[in-house]
Amino acid sequence: IYVAYVTNQRIMIVTSLSGPFEEAVIAYLFLVNLLPILSVPIMWWETRKICTLFNDWDDFEILYYQISGHSVPLNLRRRAQNIAIVLPVLSILSVVVTHITMADFNLVQVIPYCILDNLTAMLGAWWYLICEALSNTAYILAERFQK
Repeated sequence: IYVAYVTNQRIMIVTSLSGPFEEAVIAYLFLVNLLPILSVPIMWWETRKICTLFNDWDDFEILYYQISGHSVPLNLRRRAQNIAIVLPVLSILSVVVTHITMADFNLVQVIPYCILDNLTAMLGAWWYLICEALSNTAYILAERFQK
């Protein structure tokens, strides 16, 4: 309902534009940028996959430790913490700065864009961290199996 409200507000802004061409183009782009929020159910589906991967990963680490007596040092904690803090802040700042420059700035309209940008950026960050963990693990296992 909220996204529909913001979309309706954006449509009214676009239809009432009489200013410079650049303002019209930017207003159209903001309207089109709302469409990916329909991808939220896809992100829920991806979240289920990520949770399954983490649960299976925990089982793998337990079995690997029982068999080899060694843990798998991934050293991703600091990188994950930095991503979890910096990425949402940068995402929100970029959306707010972009919207402040608009002639028809309305703070209520900024919230869905912040949510959308955060979801998109964090999904990419999750997959980056998962791929990094798999890559590090493959390297560690290859080194240990060589010995």
